[in-house]
Amino acid sequence: MKREKIFRYCVWGLVLAGCFIFLQSANRFNFLYSGQKHLTSLWSIPYAGALSVALLVTLVVVLADFLLRKLIRGSKGRIALTSGLAVIALANVIFSYKSSLGEKELYKELDWYMYQDRPDDIIRVLSKTSDNNYVYQNFLNWALARKGILGDEMFKYSQTDPYSLILEWREIEYTSLLLSNIYYEMGHISLAQRMAFEANVIFDNSNPRMLQRLVQTNLIFGQYDVAEKYIARLENSCFYRKWATDQRKFLRNREMILQDPELGPKARCVPKDNNLAFSHNDLGWDLEEILRANPYHTATREYAGAHFLLAKNLQSFKDFLDEFMAGQPLPQSFKEAVLILSEKEPELIGKWNIDQETLKRYSDFKEFYTKNSRRSDLRQRLRSKFGDTYWLYYLYNQNK
Repeated sequence: MKREKIFRYCVWGLVLAGCFIFLQSANRFNFLYSGQKHLTSLWSIPYAGALSVALLVTLVVVLADFLLRKLIRGSKGRIALTSGLAVIALANVIFSYKSSLGEKELYKELDWYMYQDRPDDIIRVLSKTSDNNYVYQNFLNWALARKGILGDEMFKYSQTDPYSLILEWREIEYTSLLLSNIYYEMGHISLAQRMAFEANVIFDNSNPRMLQRLVQTNLIFGQYDVAEKYIARLENSCFYRKWATDQRKFLRNREMILQDPELGPKARCVPKDNNLAFSHNDLGWDLEEILRANPYHTATREYAGAHFLLAKNLQSFKDFLDEFMAGQPLPQSFKEAVLILSEKEPELIGKWNIDQETLKRYSDFKEFYTKNSRRSDLRQRLRSKFGDTYWLYYLYNQNK
């Protein structure tokens, strides 16, 4: 009897230890979710609802074991019962976890990759999904911008209009969180801060990632007392304490902020006459103001050019090139837009040194269009040969 009790305690100890290790592994390595309500709870795991149910069922099964063993005579029967219920409990945890994975979790996966600064994984995942909406386009374009290839590769993927770059804001926590990340990447620190504040309010002032963003943006703006308040809050957490303490070295030390590889470039993006959001309510105008403050911020240049292209505002794009791209190599989509402009201004080809390969492909595009212009499937045929070009987008997207 004593050996049977030892066996039972060992089995259930292993089961509960296995559940704990499983949850902590999920939390530590791949599934930290940005929408946690509490800084130190198991709800920091995406699928926490399913997992908590699984753990509850497991505890019920443990209790059932201790109750039912009194109804079964013989040590072999009780050992078989304990082993069977242990298998059921472990299977329930794993099944509940896996059953919570699906299309609805794609946002959380992309959000995790964004937080981990893994743009290649975002591109890989979205290249395999047939879903296409503004949210996924925002994630994808952020990843391309993060890699410095937005201007070169954006038209290899589906683009709808300027909202493909940045969503129209809605007072929803996940929209605010996503927008804060995108605005921060493009150097629009004012709106990055505003969106972080909005998201954090919706999350009851308990979203650690948005608290991190509020630390960063307040340091950039020199609002050190506010930054210190958020640092102190994060220092009370388990997972963000070390990061928060490390930020204290920037308090009231502007020179160190400017020298930091993360904060320095963003601090230089703030125009001298800064407001929470620029009065023109025009992203293109905002980005150009940021470039006047920091003309070397690549992501701002790429987002600004992409914005004008997606809006099909080629006159503003031409002005943007003249002011901000002189002496800079043009990304592929920028070259393709220049060739559209060159139909009226041929001298632009030489001015922007358009390469022969792009010139040849544009000639092929126009020739193919002319030969097949009467076909009902013209768009599909063009897409099969020129689907990765700005020319096709400019021709067919109805947002001009």
